[in-house]
Amino acid sequence: MNVEYNYGKSKIKALINLGKDKGFLTYSEIGNYLTGFTSDAYSINDVVKLLGEIGITVYDSDDSVDVSLIDDSSDHEIGFRGESNSEFCFEKNHPNSDDEGIILTNDPVRMYMREMGVVELLTKDGEISIAKRIEEGIREVIILFAKYPKMLNFIVYEYDKVNDGLFKIFDLISGTLTKDEIFGVVINENLLKNNFKNNCNISDLEIIENEGNEEEAKNKFIKLILLMKKNQDLYDKYGKNKFIKYGLYKDLENELITFKWVPKIFDTFTTLMKDILLQIKKQEKIIFDICVIKSEMPKELFISLFKENEVNFLWVDLCINKNSIYYKKIIMFKEHIILAQKRIKEIVENSSLNVFEVKLLNKRIAISEAKARRAKKEMVVANLRLVISIAKKYINRGLQFLDLIQEGNIGLMKAVDKFEYRRGYKFSTYATWWIRQAITRSIADQARTIRIPVHMIETINKLNRISRQMLQEIGREPTPEELGEIMGLSEDKIKKVMKVAKEPISMETPIGDEEDSSLGDFIESIDDTHPVDAAINESLKESTQHVLNGLTPREAKVLRMRFGIEMNTDHTLEEVGKQFDVTRERIRQIEAKALRKLRQPSRAEHIQSFIDEDVE
Repeated sequence: MNVEYNYGKSKIKALINLGKDKGFLTYSEIGNYLTGFTSDAYSINDVVKLLGEIGITVYDSDDSVDVSLIDDSSDHEIGFRGESNSEFCFEKNHPNSDDEGIILTNDPVRMYMREMGVVELLTKDGEISIAKRIEEGIREVIILFAKYPKMLNFIVYEYDKVNDGLFKIFDLISGTLTKDEIFGVVINENLLKNNFKNNCNISDLEIIENEGNEEEAKNKFIKLILLMKKNQDLYDKYGKNKFIKYGLYKDLENELITFKWVPKIFDTFTTLMKDILLQIKKQEKIIFDICVIKSEMPKELFISLFKENEVNFLWVDLCINKNSIYYKKIIMFKEHIILAQKRIKEIVENSSLNVFEVKLLNKRIAISEAKARRAKKEMVVANLRLVISIAKKYINRGLQFLDLIQEGNIGLMKAVDKFEYRRGYKFSTYATWWIRQAITRSIADQARTIRIPVHMIETINKLNRISRQMLQEIGREPTPEELGEIMGLSEDKIKKVMKVAKEPISMETPIGDEEDSSLGDFIESIDDTHPVDAAINESLKESTQHVLNGLTPREAKVLRMRFGIEMNTDHTLEEVGKQFDVTRERIRQIEAKALRKLRQPSRAEHIQSFIDEDVE
């Protein structure tokens, strides 16, 4: 087994190295590498999933490769893990293996628990180091935009919303930093004791995070906007090259990094450039399809010729060999190529960048994002055991244990985004409250069949807690009036809360020792007809049908229409007469004759019992 395992492991490492070199792989390449290796431990699906996790895209064939590969400057997905050789999740000491044997397990829960246990716990210094890397990755992205003031106009737009009262300043930033805080760490150990008491809750966290003068933050933001306008003027005056060459953007860069931008603004930073690149790629794809797919131009040749000629309208005439076979096909689509190039030029002019700068910026943004993402992942993975320990305390409250873990992990990721290492407390102390809040919120939202608002859940929990305390003190269940006095609520409000707190019970709940009946079988239905009455009505219907069948069809139909039997309503003599095209008198005679027949003892005995019951 060790030989087979080591052979498969070496094959996968070779695949990973090939994927990193090329930036992508195809299914055929994966199949070639795994040819002759038939162990179930490594299925192609497992390998594809592994490659995807480390940022290597798998395509159906070379033709499916994204056109972004035509330029070395355009970034491939940069999301590799910190380690160079990623492994599958292996299980040691499996019943079917020897002491040194290692095989794959298919149980995702066991895989999750085992992977979680492999990661070492972080020390306080380790947490600070990771937090710095997260901050550094975000800072690198923001610094990139200082060189292009026009790209920051959306910040002015967002701040206008603050002035209009639509947003608060802390919807844009979560705080500010001094230069000492940016380039050095000042940790106060006493903050741990001061900020987190035994009664600390999520509201305390929000107060701690948003501490600071809002007016001071606004003034600092106004200073930033004025500096942005100044830099835009310098950019327009000296041009882009001199603006960057002489470092005229440094003041703006230093000011930008003093703000702690909220995720929404940071995402806008990155999405802005990604959208521009996406628009360029769309036009490049049009040109790529014309030249390579339709005109059968070699892809490698197209990449070498088209590079740095994205907005060169003479590219087709100057760079392509006119004696080649594919030139005659390309020239037929020349107008389409030039139109796509014009669109590319329009896109880059609106952004004050060129194509190379757009691709280079996106590449650097991807690298910085990947750095921050890897650091966040390290922090999250190292604290997954904390989520398990907290989730255990909320079992049997309406959610499955795995759901509690999932919700706790979401809270953990939020804690990583908001963790401020400069305050001096450990991450686990801070993350505990976010994990608890995420779990309790999910229980409030999902545990009940009928959802109850979170504020009402808090009131119910408080009511139950006080009720238990009073039961111990006075030896009986407290009345709504007594509960209202302690909670500061009216008696009607207490009754309403107690009514809302009741859990719904399924009508299909089994009843009895043998559980052969359900709760719904014992609940009276007021709207339904009594079973005896229903039986009498059904019997009357059958008896009436029987005696009417003993009459002639004409007589039976006249009686049915006159008395509304099996019809929505009864009919007058005139209405029945029109139906049969006879006079009212004739219909009256037919009706009288039919009723006389029904009074005969042989016929009347079928319905006489119903008349007797009505009389009684």
